[in-house]
Amino acid sequence: TTLSEQLETGPAVKETTKGKLTSGTSKSVEKQPIRHMSRMIQVVPDPILIEDLAGRLLELNDEAVRVFGWRREALIGQPVKTLIPPEQHAQADELLLRCKRVEEVRNVEGLRVTKDGQIHPVLISLTLLTDEQNQVVGIATLTQDISHQKATERALRESEERLRAIVNT
Repeated sequence: TTLSEQLETGPAVKETTKGKLTSGTSKSVEKQPIRHMSRMIQVVPDPILIEDLAGRLLELNDEAVRVFGWRREALIGQPVKTLIPPEQHAQADELLLRCKRVEEVRNVEGLRVTKDGQIHPVLISLTLLTDEQNQVVGIATLTQDISHQKATERALRESEERLRAIVNT
């Protein structure tokens, strides 16, 4: 069973103490069907990408479709690096390696590229996804666009430089 199939039809999901999403077969009331998790992912206001361990996209939420400008069908099966500028590929490899070593990967600054070539600064967080045997089956990546924050920081620096120039004259 693929992760995509599990997201749609799997028996249950829970969050472990490591923050990993796992599917399980217990009929516990506290667990929700994975298809509910899939629906929940769809309504998150930031892009979420689900990739396999080879770095191929298995699923993405509606916000990722909107932000990156690709049709879902065009991205499924493609390398996640399709959405990453070439100069950021080494960083993406390092983050993936850290995630696989079960190190925390939260709010790391990076860049993402849209279908039309626009590059956006983002905060990146990754987490491992495991199956009912606790075997790693994929990685979930959450990206948060920080373009507005970066523009504000740039405007503040420019304003400070202008003020220094006035004071120093």
